[in-house]
Amino acid sequence: MDNPEDIGVFQFDLKARKAIKNRFFDQWNNDVDHLFFARVECPRDDIFEWNEYMHKEMQSILYDLIKEHYYPVLIVIHNDQPKDSCHFHILLDYIDPDN
Repeated sequence: MDNPEDIGVFQFDLKARKAIKNRFFDQWNNDVDHLFFARVECPRDDIFEWNEYMHKEMQSILYDLIKEHYYPVLIVIHNDQPKDSCHFHILLDYIDPDN
């Protein structure tokens, strides 16, 4: 999150991504009531690749979510559709501050 130029260390093909996702969701199956999923679209339709603007937008959204006690567990950034702007998916864990 600190470097907008860092697009990530891990690059996986579709089969590997599905396997990771399935294992990850199996692991969290017991906590499913506390997990939430969000897809966040870049509001500018001219941004198709990860860049500094998307980095700042994602940081702002994450800070807002954390203030509401939703903590990111997994973030996937991609542009999987040829004519779709860059977007990201977030798996969030809600932690009740009263417990």
